[in-house]
Amino acid sequence: MAKHIRVLFIEDVPDDIELTLHELRRAGFDPEWSRVETETRLREALAEGGWDIAIVDYSLPSFSGPEALTVLQAEAPDLPAVVVSGAIGEDVAVEAMRSGAADYILKPNMNALGPVIRRELADVEVRRARRSAVAALAESREQYWDLFHNAGEAFVAAELDGTVLDANPAACRLAGVGPGGLARTNLFELGQIDTPGVPPEGDPIAAAIDALKADKRLLFEAVVERADHSRVPVEVSLQPMMHGGQPAVLAIVRDVSSYKSMQANLLENADRLRTMVDSTVEAMGAVVESRDRYTAGHQRRVTELAVAIATSMGLDQSQIDGVRLAGEIHDVGKIGIPNEILSKPARLTETEFGFVKMHPQTGYDVLKSIPFDHPVADTVLQHHERVDGSGYPNGLTSSNILIEARILAVADVVEAMASHRPWRPALELQTALDEIRGGSGELYDADVVHACLSAFAEQGFAFTP
Repeated sequence: MAKHIRVLFIEDVPDDIELTLHELRRAGFDPEWSRVETETRLREALAEGGWDIAIVDYSLPSFSGPEALTVLQAEAPDLPAVVVSGAIGEDVAVEAMRSGAADYILKPNMNALGPVIRRELADVEVRRARRSAVAALAESREQYWDLFHNAGEAFVAAELDGTVLDANPAACRLAGVGPGGLARTNLFELGQIDTPGVPPEGDPIAAAIDALKADKRLLFEAVVERADHSRVPVEVSLQPMMHGGQPAVLAIVRDVSSYKSMQANLLENADRLRTMVDSTVEAMGAVVESRDRYTAGHQRRVTELAVAIATSMGLDQSQIDGVRLAGEIHDVGKIGIPNEILSKPARLTETEFGFVKMHPQTGYDVLKSIPFDHPVADTVLQHHERVDGSGYPNGLTSSNILIEARILAVADVVEAMASHRPWRPALELQTALDEIRGGSGELYDADVVHACLSAFAEQGFAFTP
């Protein structure tokens, strides 16, 4: 019999929800669901309560995945959130996990959704059981003694100033001392706080006391130095309790060595993948330019200007990286154009120009299967589109064209006009800038044109030889 679950989608594309619901049903769930796509609606839905799982699209147009995860962490910390995205790199995945995501799934790998949700629902039950155990500690000394000392995780009871009152065997093992070896030591001196700002810079004891007085849990990372001077990364949860009729603090300390190792491997693999992609892009660019001596260096110079424009516009680093990669291979589709057309020392005929106009589509076909972290293939496909719809190959208009492609379009025109071509000598740079200024808002994105002119006039941009 299918398991009934209540699913909260933070998603703006209904078709993607249908795909996810199909996968949930296939995995043996009977989902009851609701969709939100703004912070206000998310907070309203969380206030209603009763959700079993949140499924988050990492790239909403007006409400980003990290923002949604922040709200979920603050308003419903026990509600597991699974990020589902069509384009998320390893570094973004790590950031999502740091922001509070329980896991992430790429849309091409939706068959993993069922097992992930099943695992998270089981973890929720474990957390509820743990919370019940902590509540029992405060209510009953007899229950406290049994649960505290037999818990598999490290439990430490301390006075509000950090003086250890009691520590279970798991805590002593973690600290590398024998039974009773932590008695009367100071909880806050066992390790070094490893989460900047949490607790706030300054006195961790004061921060813990402030949180406990407000009846709040305090969660942070630290590094415990064991008796043999080895160091263990841990996650510490502090929460208020009563000990002997007096206010005290309960610290639950969890060894996160395995998680840290996995995180490091994830980042290392991400760096390795980026290096491989960069090398592939560089090789593709070299192949294109080796076929056309007249445009040697064109892709490099277009990339330089495109990156300068993107930076001037305040795009985030991920988008700037996408502009750089697409710029370096934006003409890769020219490998399908005959050499006699590429190097013809005269203006092209209409038929010949038709061949040239095929190169964005050819470039897209070459790149579409490469797992870039950015929309590189689509940017290459669109870099000859114009905001009034007069471009090619698909006649897209304004916001239907990726901002990365709108930037490349301007950089491409300026560099091409200012460089030598078989049928004409190089034009003055000012002529190229007058061209984009005259087409601002009609052929070219007005904000991109403004940023391009600013890069030359105010920021001192110049093409390298």
